[in-house]
Amino acid sequence: MVSGFDEHTGRRSYVINIVIGASFVLLALWYVVDVVKVRRQGFAQAVTRVERELARTRPPGAPSLVRVRVAYPLSEHMVKRMAELAGFRFVDERRYNGVRALAFDPPKTSRKLSLHD
Repeated sequence: MVSGFDEHTGRRSYVINIVIGASFVLLALWYVVDVVKVRRQGFAQAVTRVERELARTRPPGAPSLVRVRVAYPLSEHMVKRMAELAGFRFVDERRYNGVRALAFDPPKTSRKLSLHD
């Protein structure tokens, strides 16, 4: 290898370095844009996002997770109160993809018993 030229692979090493570097820059930019978008959202948007996260479908028995970061203008107490009013029960705090999240058990569905149960 002389002056950055690889005889076996040609100039591929430069292309790979550029692609990897560009992907790291795009990943960092995506994170920054997401943080700025969350910080600029209003109260109504935060309420909508919390409701959407509570309503997200989960496997049976798995709690609904509300990421604290996406509910920015709302405090944790407000998020817990919103979930309580919707019938959810607070379980504990967890990590979801490295982000702190509040876990809620979904409301119990009341159904009538029948002879076929």
